[in-house]
Amino acid sequence: MSTWSSEASVLILALITLDRYLSVVRPFAEKSTSKSIAFGLLSFIWLFSFLLAFLPLSGLFDGYFEHFYSSNGLCVPLQIHNPYDTGWEYSLALFVILNTVVFSFILYAYGKMLRVIRASGLSLRTNQENHDGILAIRFSLVVLTDFLCWGPVILAKVLAMTGVWAKHVKLFSF
Repeated sequence: MSTWSSEASVLILALITLDRYLSVVRPFAEKSTSKSIAFGLLSFIWLFSFLLAFLPLSGLFDGYFEHFYSSNGLCVPLQIHNPYDTGWEYSLALFVILNTVVFSFILYAYGKMLRVIRASGLSLRTNQENHDGILAIRFSLVVLTDFLCWGPVILAKVLAMTGVWAKHVKLFSF
């Protein structure tokens, strides 16, 4: 459930970012967004996220996902104590690569939106500057909260795979 919901939230945040990005960067482009398209995209994200989370439980890959979700006490199967346990490639692709790509897109999109908004209001006075400042703060909060959620997860997995995690865990073992 945690893998399903966390990946769905990441992908929904990317979808929201894409919608905002297109609205800001291409404000006069014809939009074909409707409730049915939005519902379809959200349904696809929830289904795709479910499939990503359910794949290790499906039994389709005999032995590859053995003890995938039960190998540690974390909410998501990072396998930080045994980083090369069965299914490690899937864990790396899902929690590091996919989430890094999504975070990079979100960071790029909000940066680009801020530049476009500032460039479009060059001739306006202090009122626009205040508005731009508020938007910059809002955009920064979206990017920061996404990073604060997934940055430690990605860092823990990378440190585990490089052996740094195990070296420091042994220092604190009693």
